[in-house]
Amino acid sequence: MQKLILNKKDIICVGIYVLLAFDLLLVVPLQIRSVLGNNVSLHKVKVRISQYNRDKADGDDFLKEKERLSRDILSLQGRIIPRRDVSSVSAYISSKAKDNNVDIFEVTAGTEEEYKNSGGNRYYYLPLKIEAESGYHDLGRFLNALSMGEYYLDTEEILVQGNAPYHKTGLIISILLKE
Repeated sequence: MQKLILNKKDIICVGIYVLLAFDLLLVVPLQIRSVLGNNVSLHKVKVRISQYNRDKADGDDFLKEKERLSRDILSLQGRIIPRRDVSSVSAYISSKAKDNNVDIFEVTAGTEEEYKNSGGNRYYYLPLKIEAESGYHDLGRFLNALSMGEYYLDTEEILVQGNAPYHKTGLIISILLKE
């Protein structure tokens, strides 16, 4: 058998090959597992961040909606009529009827009923029965003016009997009153 003669250069090369083999067989797979594990963790963090951003946007939307609803509530509360001012509502309805070419023949107040007792405020419901005559489109403009006007008035019932060009109309309009 022949003797193996190794010089320093050969020993260094063999050492480097052993280190590379060790690195390729043991270290690199561990590093790949670590990187893949970090990738999964990174994906979970990205999902949580995107969920947070969606939740934050929803929270901002909820706050905006809350502010809008608060403004709407204040606006509607300003449209609720005090019980002592029912006569001003009659004058208001009459004025809107005149503006929209609706001839009112009779306004009859129904029975006032307690609607709700909320936060120390008592609210009442008062139906008004109105007999009138108008054109069909004039009636629509009149009802729109009432619903969008300064008082909270809600049309509950409409009965239209046709006689061209003017129609006999029976309306029941509810008024919300506060104590």
